[in-house]
Amino acid sequence: SRPSETLLDPRPAETPSPPLVTVPGDSLASIATAIYPRRQAVRDAYVGAIRAANPAVAGLGAQDPIPPGTAITLPELRRF
Repeated sequence: SRPSETLLDPRPAETPSPPLVTVPGDSLASIATAIYPRRQAVRDAYVGAIRAANPAVAGLGAQDPIPPGTAITLPELRRF
């Protein structure tokens, strides 16, 4: 039998960011625009990622209002 080693990742586990709580007037598009104001293609991709991370709003159109007080998990920004 050969000796084996278990390698552990020394970096701390990433803590998910707290959810965004919506206010009146928020929509998927307005959230994406606040984060990516200049790039339409990235905003569109981010809206899709928000839908994927938040089943409760997955059926909303990009411009549809999100009910105030809805907790929205924001996708990892480094992916975009």
